[in-house]
Amino acid sequence: MKDVNISDEGTVNQEEAGRVLLDSRDYEVPAIMSDNLVLFPGTEVITAFRDEDSLSSLREALKQHQILAYIPSSSRTIEGALGTLALIKNSDSEESGRGMNVELKGMWRIRVKKFINSSGYPKVQFEKVDESSVTSSPESSSLVEKVQREIDEFVRLIPGIPVEIVSLLKHAENPGVLADICANSPDITYEEKVNLLNTLDQVERLRRVGNLLEKQLVSIRNMAQIVPITSCEKCMELADSAFESDPSKRAETALSFLDHVVREHTGELLGLLAEKYGPVFLNRRSLR
Repeated sequence: MKDVNISDEGTVNQEEAGRVLLDSRDYEVPAIMSDNLVLFPGTEVITAFRDEDSLSSLREALKQHQILAYIPSSSRTIEGALGTLALIKNSDSEESGRGMNVELKGMWRIRVKKFINSSGYPKVQFEKVDESSVTSSPESSSLVEKVQREIDEFVRLIPGIPVEIVSLLKHAENPGVLADICANSPDITYEEKVNLLNTLDQVERLRRVGNLLEKQLVSIRNMAQIVPITSCEKCMELADSAFESDPSKRAETALSFLDHVVREHTGELLGLLAEKYGPVFLNRRSLR
């Protein structure tokens, strides 16, 4: 068994980790099983762990080499399951001492060969899954162009998408990488993400991602056709009524206004809330 070298700063050299992995068909690392989050190669997530199995694996990984196996499964009979080899980029314990907040970066797809739980923490023996390179073809090029057009439409319809994410998507080096980045969409379900992680054919994976994105766009297009709040006659009528009514009755009129907005302008309202409070909510969620 080979060890992964750690730099002077205490972080894992990913190139060295890759060489070790390629040199060893059987490798053992601490493991985390999750039934609510999927980590894709080349992507990063910030999440919190509180169960003792996950915490013991995290502590062991931090003690050894900052690398662990992230498997989308709550089952302990996971031989043959696909997961992701992950690098722990940052971690800190919660003030309560009951959990740990962690930033993980996905490195490669892996296949579990054996589950081991005899060392005080869950770990797996695994092998790297080799994804065959995709040669340029009319089909793959057409799929990449289709998904890129969908991304352009998302940017048009949903203001405020971070430019860093858009740039990352635009510079994806192959269909598989593009599919994995897109698969992080919060509107793609856990089950759909597991399916995408298990799809080793890169062109087929991108095709499935494109179909999922198209379904999302249909809903967004429908919402975009709805008259915006500022142009809605009913909204203007209710707003005028609230401003002109007796102060003691304004709360009742305001509730009627809000009820109308929630029912008839749901998408716009959610967009406004996401723009205003999204960063705060995401930060608080990552610290849970």
